[in-house]
Amino acid sequence: MERLTNYLELHKGIRSAALASCLLVASVAFYFAIGFSFFLIGNRPNPLLDRLLPVSSIAIVAIFDLGSAWLLQRSRQQRFWSAFVLSLAATIGGAFLVGVTLFSIAALTAIK
Repeated sequence: MERLTNYLELHKGIRSAALASCLLVASVAFYFAIGFSFFLIGNRPNPLLDRLLPVSSIAIVAIFDLGSAWLLQRSRQQRFWSAFVLSLAATIGGAFLVGVTLFSIAALTAIK
């Protein structure tokens, strides 16, 4: 693990790309977790799947937020949990932007 940390300290671009990818995946997964929770429950005949999809999406969010918090903590020299809170806030904001983007795309395709 120390070799990876040293490598990422030397290559800031790779660290930034990894952080952006983690936050993007976590934001999309969080958006889908909210969507699965509010919009899809009750519309399908399989209630186990209705409960499994949001939980698995939240697990993906947690894994990628932990990864992005680790990357943030190493680059900013701060405590892990404060980096995790910052990562979670970025994920929630990113999920909002994903929703706005998807809504805009749907509105633009409906106009044409």
